[in-house]
Amino acid sequence: MLIKSKCDKFQPKTKGEWKRIMIGVEKGRRNNTAASISGHLLRKNVATEVALELLKSWNKTNAHPPLTEKELVKIYNSIANKESIRRRGGGGI
Repeated sequence: MLIKSKCDKFQPKTKGEWKRIMIGVEKGRRNNTAASISGHLLRKNVATEVALELLKSWNKTNAHPPLTEKELVKIYNSIANKESIRRRGGGGI
């Protein structure tokens, strides 16, 4: 997945950053982390249904406390829409 650096360019997350995400995230980091996971999966062309189910699984086990399903789906749909625009050549994430 990509994160913004200080110079506003996107850089891949490190292996260590992904490991920390899988250990768990606290309130205050859940939304951004869910967006990062969503974007990563979609950018890697994981089927949309599979990507959402993987995100739900991560949320249940690694977000403390988990986001509501409504909030999680809202985040996912937002990123999926941006990825769709990017694939059509409209820029985006």
